[in-house]
Amino acid sequence: MGEFALAVADQAMSFCFKSGWDESVEGPGPVKHRWSIDNTALIVVPTPIAMAPITITLSAIPYVVPGQVDAQSLWVFANGAAAAFGRLSNPGPVVGQIPESVLNPRPSELTLSFVVPEAATPARLGEGQDQRLLGVALQSLVLTW
Repeated sequence: MGEFALAVADQAMSFCFKSGWDESVEGPGPVKHRWSIDNTALIVVPTPIAMAPITITLSAIPYVVPGQVDAQSLWVFANGAAAAFGRLSNPGPVVGQIPESVLNPRPSELTLSFVVPEAATPARLGEGQDQRLLGVALQSLVLTW
């Protein structure tokens, strides 16, 4: 059994926010987050060498505007295969499992795609001047095997 935790604010970890993520890390105190700024955002991580199934657990804050965007659907794909789904109206966890078909043969890295179809621009909703297309703010991501 092992664990590979990705702290969003810790750039020393061996992972890469590939595309679709805001460059800045936000949040008060020690709890930081990074916003998805497109309908699809990618993170690349090295594949754990364990041969066991891998569970993915993430903590996210959805961009919601009551009466306009009441929740965000979040799909997570690992190398193109569905791994997790959550419909978030409040901050919370999303848990899933990376399919064994993705892990056999074991790839050297996993591309995690975060798909947020209801992402919205605050300025278009009358919620300020922010022009980013916001979906979810990722707080943490943990792979467990």
